[in-house]
Amino acid sequence: MRPVSLSIAAFLVTGAAFGAGWYVGSRTTVPPPDRAAQDAVAAPSELIHSLAPNAPVLLASPVTRKPAASSIVEIDLKEWAQLTEKLGTHVDPKLWPDLIKWYGKAGRTDDVLRVARAVLAAGGDPSFELEYGLEPEAELLVVRTLKSEGFEIASEPTEWAAVLARGGRATEALDVLADVLGGANYDRVYPILVRAFLVSHPDTLPNLTTAEADLWSSSRAQVIAEALGAAGRRTEASAWQAYSARRALKEEEEWRVGELEGLAAGVEDARAATTSSPTVYTWVCLGDALLRAQDRRGAAEVYLKALAIDPHSSDAAEGLSKVDPRRAIETIEAAWRTPGSPIDMDALARIYLRAGRGKDAAEFTFARHDDIGYDVATSGLAALAPHMALAWLTRRIPADDVDSAPQYRIARADALAALGRVGDAIVALPIIATPSNSSEVYWRWEVGDRLLRWDPAALIERLDALSRDLRAAEVVATARIAALRGVGKLEESRAAAEAYVAAHPEWLESDVSAAYLAVAAREVRLSELQRAADREAATGRSPDVLWTWCRVCVFLGRTADARKAFDQILDVKPDDMDALVGRLLLR
Repeated sequence: MRPVSLSIAAFLVTGAAFGAGWYVGSRTTVPPPDRAAQDAVAAPSELIHSLAPNAPVLLASPVTRKPAASSIVEIDLKEWAQLTEKLGTHVDPKLWPDLIKWYGKAGRTDDVLRVARAVLAAGGDPSFELEYGLEPEAELLVVRTLKSEGFEIASEPTEWAAVLARGGRATEALDVLADVLGGANYDRVYPILVRAFLVSHPDTLPNLTTAEADLWSSSRAQVIAEALGAAGRRTEASAWQAYSARRALKEEEEWRVGELEGLAAGVEDARAATTSSPTVYTWVCLGDALLRAQDRRGAAEVYLKALAIDPHSSDAAEGLSKVDPRRAIETIEAAWRTPGSPIDMDALARIYLRAGRGKDAAEFTFARHDDIGYDVATSGLAALAPHMALAWLTRRIPADDVDSAPQYRIARADALAALGRVGDAIVALPIIATPSNSSEVYWRWEVGDRLLRWDPAALIERLDALSRDLRAAEVVATARIAALRGVGKLEESRAAAEAYVAAHPEWLESDVSAAYLAVAAREVRLSELQRAADREAATGRSPDVLWTWCRVCVFLGRTADARKAFDQILDVKPDDMDALVGRLLLR
């Protein structure tokens, strides 16, 4: 799931420990489990305490002092060696990633080292947890210490260089890599390494010759061009930018050739299936294949054949609506709206939305549904038929219920705002952020985005009321930076955003925070975000940056740009309820 300012499915901002269990387990050879190992997973705190009685078990985070999940404990690792000797590699893999995260947040570097040593000795690799659970300087200290003790960690030059760069030792990282511009991993530290490289290399044109010969990626060249531009080396920047543009076109051509070959093969396979078995399913598959191959007329004819067999086929009806939504409605509306007919109500809502009939989509949904899913409820659909939506919501959740059904509270807020009752809408919104057992913060950015548009001062008030730990989270901090701009504190907001971007050169990779930063520092960052969105749109692939760009355009009232972004998103994901509703809500 991903954001959109008008309706954003809830997004869990994952931290270091999220998924750590499977990540580490997949790289560690573990003997068959015995009873002790099973007990360790079932009740880790009791077993650890019985095996290491002097190791106190704390059922609360040392940072928040709030109860942790029952499967997550924190122990004092003075007796970690004794514990691992008794449990071997059977130690619950869900335990140590959280220990690294908690100890890291508490600044207990010695304890982080004890955990990391035990993990490495057991054949595991704590690199991921160290990178995402510690501050960069602490990560560097821990990894450097482990390497000096002979442990195999960050053994590849590119891995060690990345640790050095994150830890503020980019110049030292350059000495580790034989080829910085072409050999360094293209990841979030690459811009840092490029900037450090430029300090000691006054001429990058020889490197450009190598890039052209070895076909470096357009994205790598783009980073170099932007770094050169920021350093005032405009001639070199222009040369790298030109190469990046040429290479991007070539990459796009190569991708499309492969894509077209695959599409042609898919059409032939689907057509053969309709010959041997002309069912609704095979006709729909052929229609989908023709639609992907841009044969819209052929796809429409095939979808109609499927509907002739089964007038209630939601797949065929939706397929036809992607080509000609009005014809789809003419074909199915009478049969589908007959009481008791077996239809997909969400599909009919999407068909109405594609035809621009948002009010019909909303009224039908709230009239026929007994329950509405999270994505539909938070899509902004309630704003298209606010009176009916409020009546439906009142029957299902009391106005003063602040705890249950957050998606209904968001829908209520949308309906109230559509009626001009913005103050009541803000009160109706659920809690914006809560602690999460598996990450830093659970952030309802449907709430954050609405508050940023409706009343930035109210957003600041809610953020400031959060606990200190939640206020320190990236998404909370960047949302507040954007809200400062909304209440007129332009310079403060812009300076904070630029400072954040300087410390996080990979800022565009965070689809949640990137929009807030671009809003705050729009004079500088808006064009950078737009270029990234244009590059993504040109590929026709997953529209992650496009969503960020779309949110920013809605925040800033750039209706034409937002509409174009919605259309580009729908080209890739035509069933996306957020985009279908969001486009109709534009003013």
